[in-house]
Amino acid sequence: MCVLQTWYLSADMQLYLLSPLLLLPLSRSASRGCLLLGGCYLATTVAAFANAYWQGLPAGATVTMEKKTEQNHGSEYVQTHVRAASWLTGMAMGYILHQIRQGKLKWKISKNISAVLWVAAVAMCVTAVYSIAPFQSLQYSYSPVVDSLHIAVHRNIFSLGASGIILLCVCGRGGIVRDFLSWKGFQPLGTLSYGVYLSHMGLQAMGLARLRQPLPFDMYNLFSGVLSDLLLANLAAVVIFLSVEAPFWQIGTWLYNPNTGSRTTAVVAVEKHPETINMEEEKSSL
Repeated sequence: MCVLQTWYLSADMQLYLLSPLLLLPLSRSASRGCLLLGGCYLATTVAAFANAYWQGLPAGATVTMEKKTEQNHGSEYVQTHVRAASWLTGMAMGYILHQIRQGKLKWKISKNISAVLWVAAVAMCVTAVYSIAPFQSLQYSYSPVVDSLHIAVHRNIFSLGASGIILLCVCGRGGIVRDFLSWKGFQPLGTLSYGVYLSHMGLQAMGLARLRQPLPFDMYNLFSGVLSDLLLANLAAVVIFLSVEAPFWQIGTWLYNPNTGSRTTAVVAVEKHPETINMEEEKSSL
């Protein structure tokens, strides 16, 4: 892979092509579809455990100072069949949200239950992130069962926690978290997120390649590195969006519906500035 993080594109495309095998049963029978979805979730989790166990893959970061887990990238990290659990969690959450919006599923959560769910969801996300720490210790010795279990479930736990937060926000128990996540500023940032994803590792590799001596690991260097990477990646994402994403999106729009070119622009203009359009029409009529 020329761009290392593009492993996700192949995995996502494979799962996208397989998604009708799950969506069609869900549309015909909710119970059977949910059973099929749960069976696939269990199967990919068991496959992740078995893959890590039989190959002796240690848990922890993909790349470490000792380079002891670099084999995980090709053997586990990029393999679609052992990484599908989080994707299946997202599909299940999307189905639940669709049922709620269609009025077919009414989910009322009391304050006490919502408090418990909030604690559980946040705890799951935090646990998934910080559970890696023991495996990074130099004193830790490899355990096939423990390491394989962590590899198999820690991403599942995080995706379940994130899904719980989304569900609480949709059900009206999000509070300030829902207000923050609904901020309109995330819309343009979300547009740039794909460009950030594609460019960030190249920018980080470029910065590391320019070093001629080790840097001390302190909070100043940590925060300055994070902020500079964030700024540079977003600037690169703007260039990628304007030069690649936006033109191809417009070409796709013309190909699928060639009659919507100028008409779409006019409709958007009317919706945003109707008084301006009316004044121009009056001037043209005069």
